[in-house]
Amino acid sequence: MKKTLFPIIVVLVMACTAGLYYLLFDKHDTIFYINLTVACVAELLLLINIPIWSGKKLLNVTNVAVSKFVNLYAIALFAWTTFYTLAIHPAGDEKFKILIIGLLLITLPLVIFGGATAIGGNKAEELAEEQEAKAEQKRNVVQIAQALHLDITTSLENHNSEWKEECLRLLTLAMEKLATTPNEKLSKNPEIAHRIEDTMTEIATMCDALTASDDVEAAQTNITNRINRLIKYITTVKSL
Repeated sequence: MKKTLFPIIVVLVMACTAGLYYLLFDKHDTIFYINLTVACVAELLLLINIPIWSGKKLLNVTNVAVSKFVNLYAIALFAWTTFYTLAIHPAGDEKFKILIIGLLLITLPLVIFGGATAIGGNKAEELAEEQEAKAEQKRNVVQIAQALHLDITTSLENHNSEWKEECLRLLTLAMEKLATTPNEKLSKNPEIAHRIEDTMTEIATMCDALTASDDVEAAQTNITNRINRLIKYITTVKSL
């Protein structure tokens, strides 16, 4: 419905503009057609904002910035042509040199600044997408680690000892260090995320098997050492 409505709006606006100009101008000469054409072009440039501002897919930083330049250009285009017709245009002059120079002076800044804005906006969006991808990768690692942390906490529910408290403290420390690790550090090498996940999984497995262990004290020591190595590894990753 929206796709068919926009062309209808454009046609109706152009038709109304043509009728209005036909009534306003006594003579339908070259300057009349120039004004009519410029008015229609300016209106079309302004109407382009409708699909841009009404659609989420098109509403991005680049399009919004370029849209503002185009709006200013359309207004300036219409204003200059109207001013020239009413105040400058000599009777019988068909060369329109001053008009053309003015139109070129108005168009030049649009091409320069609009083009620079479009290029800069595209680069900014690419950078934002890259940063978002890194942030998403970190969120995935942190979520997996938090889930394993919960599994480990559950596994140690029946172990009431100072070692358990120390173990959970070290795990919390590891989670805090992981959460404060910059996104780009974790995305620099895919092996970093895999190693952290594998280590957390290994610790969770060791905690699950703790009750059935023949030497609980030795198993607890191994778990503590493994957590300490994980903390050192995360610390090293943050300092790279």
